Amino acid sequence: MKKIQQALERKRAERSPLGSSSTMSVAAAPTVAAIDLGDLTLRKIAPDKKRLRENRVFLGMERESVAMAYKVLRTKVYQTLNKNGWKTLGITSSSQSEGKSLTALNLALSLSGSVYQTVILIDFDMRRPSLARKMEYEPEFGLADYYTRDVPLTDILLQVEGTDMLLLPGKGSLEDASEWISSHKTERLMNELSQLFPSHYLIVDLPPVLAVDDVMAFGANMDCCLVVAAEGMTKKEELEESLRVLEFNNVLGVILNKSGEAQMGRYYYYNRYYKNYYR
Repeated sequence: MKKIQQALERKRAERSPLGSSSTMSVAAAPTVAAIDLGDLTLRKIAPDKKRLRENRVFLGMERESVAMAYKVLRTKVYQTLNKNGWKTLGITSSSQSEGKSLTALNLALSLSGSVYQTVILIDFDMRRPSLARKMEYEPEFGLADYYTRDVPLTDILLQVEGTDMLLLPGKGSLEDASEWISSHKTERLMNELSQLFPSHYLIVDLPPVLAVDDVMAFGANMDCCLVVAAEGMTKKEELEESLRVLEFNNVLGVILNKSGEAQMGRYYYYNRYYKNYYR
């Protein structure tokens, strides 16, 4: 654990924080076209809005309670990122099926419609990627192809039509993911994204922290993280262990997913589905 802490400290010492002390509310920021691709041409995907809603994916313009809950989360996350000059947010959970990927996707979509920077969502769960599937799209290439086959980043990135979000999807399964993540290619990936999009936020969907060591391998590359827990599924000791493993990674808080109040009706289900605990 000491080696991980030292690596994190070295990585952050190399960065030049923006040092902004602003706490501007996202809700007050105008919605603008954040993506200026210039001469860069990316594949565009046009997801079916009806199918997305069936998958509980919201593009950010919906007025129902679940979409509004994501906006509250978005605002709190943005204020924290902006205050600290942070750019990269990881999202993980203790184990599978707790809702981390859906949280990452909806948070990125909500954030992308409200900030001036480009928002890039990365599927770093390279053993079980799911973000493209949630968007009802089968990509030609995935992040694993960047690592193992040197497929250009611009051939993998997707522009989500109707939003200001870019998706770096996953495809297939990469069983030795942590070794690749620990390699120089991750630093190259982060540098390339910074060069292509100088002003950006990265939302990174990571594997469950207790299942594999991928999160620890990536840890030095993220400024902060959120942990998703599922009511009735996540055990207290698992959550405590997850937070212990992530103690050097600026954990913003824990998001309670799959609340039992869903049994009380749609109103409570939507308003409590994503309750964010900020410390």
